[in-house]
Amino acid sequence: MRRVFTFLAALVMCACGPSSPSTAPSASTAAPTGQVETPTDPDQVLQEQLRSAAVQISPALDQIQAAHSAAKQLAGRRGVPNGLGLALSDVSDSLDDAGRTLTAAIGAQPDLTTVKADLPKYKKMRQAEIDACNDALHDLGDATGSLDSASQDAPGKFQNPLEGVEGPIDQATDTVKDSLTALGGKEETDDDPPSK
Repeated sequence: MRRVFTFLAALVMCACGPSSPSTAPSASTAAPTGQVETPTDPDQVLQEQLRSAAVQISPALDQIQAAHSAAKQLAGRRGVPNGLGLALSDVSDSLDDAGRTLTAAIGAQPDLTTVKADLPKYKKMRQAEIDACNDALHDLGDATGSLDSASQDAPGKFQNPLEGVEGPIDQATDTVKDSLTALGGKEETDDDPPSK
């Protein structure tokens, strides 16, 4: 019995002992897992910014449409107080503006060869998309403000349907912010000077 225990202890020590230096990956040579290589070529960075923004704006437009549909549906319900109906109309108008702005500005996803062929054009496109994202965020903020003020006075039976409008607006806002970040832009505040 003692021999079996000694043999098992020796076996465990061998299995748990340090690995040989030749088989252990060094920290400097081990490839990081789950990381995407960031392009360093400025043209490729620009192309990736435009591609990423276009990909992210599509779900934002879907979220804006969902909020718009929910607001219109709620405004058409029987018994909606006049003040709530007017606020929902303002929400719908702001959502229309946000959707139109993004649809007009966010273009196709150019490949790298196309970007390199006309770099000034695509730099202007990037700036236009940054401006559009900021304009859309302003419109989404207006929609949220109208919704918040309406929900304070709305009867209890309308609170859950109002959340059905608010949820997609919040999601769209987050998605547009992600797109703005992907473009290398930053969210404008009321204190920022207007972009040129």
